[in-house]
Amino acid sequence: ADALGVGARLWEVVWPGELLTGPAGGGPSTVYKGERPWVVLGETATGDLLAAPLNDAANPKWFTPLVSRAEVLMPGSSKDAQLELAHVWSLPASLARDGTLAPAARQRVMEAVRKYF
Repeated sequence: ADALGVGARLWEVVWPGELLTGPAGGGPSTVYKGERPWVVLGETATGDLLAAPLNDAANPKWFTPLVSRAEVLMPGSSKDAQLELAHVWSLPASLARDGTLAPAARQRVMEAVRKYF
């Protein structure tokens, strides 16, 4: 939890691609199999990114803050989303930045992160 809310890449939007590779890549997975944007919420001591996936805004809960399409600043962003805080993963620091979370959403999202963690 101490690594959340810190780091030079905080609030970036990244696309990690498939989360499973090799033999495991074709087998059963979570709902997050496939490609989707993730929002960087912090960095580990070794520089890896801590990020949560953006999902369809179909079933919001207190731990899935809603983010409007206008608050996800990236090419092709076309729908409202919810940030899945229950699924924070560490991702390689080598991922390219594909966008950012708008400043207007950051305080609201960080309040939800602090409440959840």
